[in-house]
Amino acid sequence: MSNRSFHWLPAFGAELSELENLCLRYYETEVMGHIVELCPSLSSLSRASSTRMPGSEIDSTEIPGSSPPQLAPLSLPPSLPSSFPSSQIPSVPLSPSFLSSIMSTPSADTTRPSVSIIALNTSLFKHEHLSKDKNNFPSWKYQFIQTLRMNQGADGYLDGSIIKPDKETEPRAWSNWKANNGSILGFMGLSVEVAEQEAIAKAETAQIAWTSLLKRHGQEGPVKQVQLIQEALSIRYSPSENFATISSKLTTLNDRIWEMGSLTPEAFLCILMINAMSNVPELRATREHVAQSFAQSDGTNPDFKDNPNAKKYDSSDIKRALDMAQGLNDSDSRTGDIALSSQTSPKSNLKNRPKCTNPKCPRQLGHTKEWCVSPGGGMAGKSITESREARMKAREKKENSTSGETKKPAYHVIESNGQAYIINMDNNTVIRATPSGSTPEFAGIACDSIHSIDPSMITEPERAEYEGWLAFEDWTGARGGET
Repeated sequence: MSNRSFHWLPAFGAELSELENLCLRYYETEVMGHIVELCPSLSSLSRASSTRMPGSEIDSTEIPGSSPPQLAPLSLPPSLPSSFPSSQIPSVPLSPSFLSSIMSTPSADTTRPSVSIIALNTSLFKHEHLSKDKNNFPSWKYQFIQTLRMNQGADGYLDGSIIKPDKETEPRAWSNWKANNGSILGFMGLSVEVAEQEAIAKAETAQIAWTSLLKRHGQEGPVKQVQLIQEALSIRYSPSENFATISSKLTTLNDRIWEMGSLTPEAFLCILMINAMSNVPELRATREHVAQSFAQSDGTNPDFKDNPNAKKYDSSDIKRALDMAQGLNDSDSRTGDIALSSQTSPKSNLKNRPKCTNPKCPRQLGHTKEWCVSPGGGMAGKSITESREARMKAREKKENSTSGETKKPAYHVIESNGQAYIINMDNNTVIRATPSGSTPEFAGIACDSIHSIDPSMITEPERAEYEGWLAFEDWTGARGGET
């Protein structure tokens, strides 16, 4: 009994594209399964098929672009009679939707997933870690992309061109995509500094992490733009360096300057104002605040229609910040003038105080050489108390030698650190008044002799007042002697 060949599959396949023919060859087993469902009597036909299994190798003629493949004719198994009518063979419509359903079957995702696993080779990457401080994003970006590009085009994960498959219809492709995405995220995290890792730590996909890095390093603000412009303007061609190398540097800087945003007249004015605040200590904090605010804004002319919550920052904001800095600076200047005036006022009175001419005297103000107790002074070897007593006796002697002149007691009140002092010029006593609010019945008065005051035990302002009083006593005694 001779075998009969069925020519319905080859004839139908001739009308298909090369890709559809290739898919048909790979999934003839599935096709025959559909045929058996339509015609159970042909179950032996699927077992007699001479097609290859899905896992078999692809013939070179099956590659797209080569000659159309020729499907092997299917023969009737020996169990069927030769007179079996061909009209009973079902006509299976292999439409594009039918082929699509075949491609999406679990067996297709298992054998030929739409996304293959990538064994990422990171040894090709030869660059220092990405750092905002080192300003090395352009070169790092270029080498990172090229490394992924040489790993089966894995750079498509950065721009989202490799789409994430559906987990339900393509579980294996979805799993491969997740693994590849995780490998790229890990590679990215290990090739950046800690500060950059914090910027991409919450990114779930390589595309989100990549976009974050582009935004972080692409919009560095006007201060960085000013620095790049200054750097570009400082470059000069030199015979010691290849001209092409210098041109390449200028090209790179120019690209980076314009990647930060176009320079409108308003934006350029802001850059000029920020640059003018450089190297001014009084404006350091203002400059940092302005630069940070400008970098966090949406520019000088944002589109509020597309983004109603956009933040505008222009030269008017910088002027307000400068006005505030000017007010603080003026306030500090006035405070300094007042402090300087308070410091110079006592000094202006020093010229009226007696001064000792003894070169060995450690404290020359407040007395003369005649009463100085230091070596070389009139009272050398004596104590301050003895000098004071001798001075008082000399003054009393002058007063007694006057011709019957009587003086009324003179009282002088001196405020020192909120404390009131009453000096009695008649009996040579200092009265320190106790605040009246202490007791309603009695206001205590503590009296100390002038001669009992030790200058080393009082504060500097009080010492100055004390020495001034002694000078006044000397001056009064001298006037009394003159009269």
